Amino acid sequence: MIDREKRNQLASLIRQYLNGQAESADFEELPFEYYKSDDPALIFVADELPIQPENDANALTKQEWDYIQRLLLLLESNSTVSYQYSSDRSWTQPAAA
Repeated sequence: MIDREKRNQLASLIRQYLNGQAESADFEELPFEYYKSDDPALIFVADELPIQPENDANALTKQEWDYIQRLLLLLESNSTVSYQYSSDRSWTQPAAA
């Protein structure tokens, strides 16, 4: 289910951050608010934002800036995110000698 209102709010906050009008501290509670949503894209974007608490938008690398732009495109679209979980874990048990 796409939550257009929350997507627009998050996109607006990200743009404010990129324009220097919001601080990284504004994102600290972000994941908790968006985990309550039924829109998996909001959870994905909140998890993936490369924003560090002590940095502002000027400290972002070009790669981080470009990635944030792609996240904004996801928020502005009607696309969804799906997760695929893999249980292919390699477990080893150390042997006592």
